[in-house]
Amino acid sequence: MAAPAKYLDEFQLSAVIKHGGADTADDVTADLAADVVVASHKAQALKALDKDVIPSVAVDQLARNAQLVASRGDAAAVTRGDLSNFKAELLADLKVGFLADLKVELLAAMAEQAAASNRNLVARMQNSQAFADTPYTVLVREKATAGAAALGAEPAGFPVNNDSLFTLTTSAINQLAQHYGEEFAGNGVVERRKAVARFIGVRW
Repeated sequence: MAAPAKYLDEFQLSAVIKHGGADTADDVTADLAADVVVASHKAQALKALDKDVIPSVAVDQLARNAQLVASRGDAAAVTRGDLSNFKAELLADLKVGFLADLKVELLAAMAEQAAASNRNLVARMQNSQAFADTPYTVLVREKATAGAAALGAEPAGFPVNNDSLFTLTTSAINQLAQHYGEEFAGNGVVERRKAVARFIGVRW
């Protein structure tokens, strides 16, 4: 027998926009209701500041969650009675807490991307000086794109030397292109191999 669906699923968009879940409506406490409402208003305020920084689907989901907990007695009391009291505090938290945490997250992401770029810079220099029988240095992904390979990740099927580079198949090139977020365009497989070579720093 399948387990019953939860009344409220956990939600987390970042370290500061999140709330817990509840298996049943009776599990919705005043504290949980407050967390849901605060998360929803944080998301709406951030969306107003920059429409591209948070997905609309996340804002809509949090709004639905707030309506869901508001259907409970304790939650309704929280939304009506406490919202006006913590509105100023919420705005201050957005300016000081959320934006500070967001800044930390962005700085960490920038540092991670810079580390990947620096590693690739060294790898390309080493590859440019590689001899025919010298193994290539693997490059990592340095583009931060949602749904793609992780930043700093090494790909499967990276050409390890001249022989493997000169025999790359179209399928292997496509896999590398997907991993790195590149096209490796060219008329035919040979031209695409040359594009891979230029990308990894190898002289063709």
